[in-house]
Amino acid sequence: MTHFGSWIEQVGTRNIVDHLSGDPATAITRDAIYKWLQGHQPNPDRAIALVELSEGALSLDDIYAHRRELLQRSQSGPSQ
Repeated sequence: MTHFGSWIEQVGTRNIVDHLSGDPATAITRDAIYKWLQGHQPNPDRAIALVELSEGALSLDDIYAHRRELLQRSQSGPSQ
């Protein structure tokens, strides 16, 4: 699991949705979070809000590296 994925699992999708729903520019759904976990990337405003919410546990690089790591894993095949 990536650092970003681990953080989402630790914090929980409901908590993330609740924290980001206060601002229309960052409001999201749980479905959006699941798409991020599949490799879609949050827009910059949401990514910055996630970094702030994490209180230093995440960086923008952690968020955007998530997709790269997923792609690398899919290209290398199943782990043994």
